[in-house]
Amino acid sequence: LVDEETDAKWIGSLSRIVEPHPKNANQFFFTSERDGWNHIYLATLDASRFKDGKANAQIAQLTRGNWETSWAKWSPDGAQIIFSSTEK
Repeated sequence: LVDEETDAKWIGSLSRIVEPHPKNANQFFFTSERDGWNHIYLATLDASRFKDGKANAQIAQLTRGNWETSWAKWSPDGAQIIFSSTEK
């Protein structure tokens, strides 16, 4: 378990996208509505350190704003994340 997200007031299907990094097994991105909008977050794992059954991970929010990410994918070389959104 890397991250757990719950909200007692939210009842709906998951809109999460999870995409492993094509060249770095210790990174992946996912989308989450944790700030109220569906945005991209990057998780970097430190598999050598575990706490309470959870891998130690640094999570950074990559996109931000009053808009939603609807699709995302790594570029083939892993240098960029290509995404579509409702941002104008």
